[in-house]
Amino acid sequence: MSKAFKELQKLSLEELKARQKELKLELLKLKAQAVSGAPPKNVALIRNAKRMLARVNYLLRLKQGLNQQSLKQ
Repeated sequence: MSKAFKELQKLSLEELKARQKELKLELLKLKAQAVSGAPPKNVALIRNAKRMLARVNYLLRLKQGLNQQSLKQ
């Protein structure tokens, strides 16, 4: 596992939701910058933001599923 993923696993559900919002906003800004024709500072930033957002979404689904299962029992 990557170092970033291990750090994300330690976050609470609320912290993950906040991180998800931050990443969506960052990705929106990067995409807008790319569409406007401005040369990106670093081409890999969009790819990295997408990957980090996917990691956060995965952990959110996982933790929400675990919370729902514990409520059913």
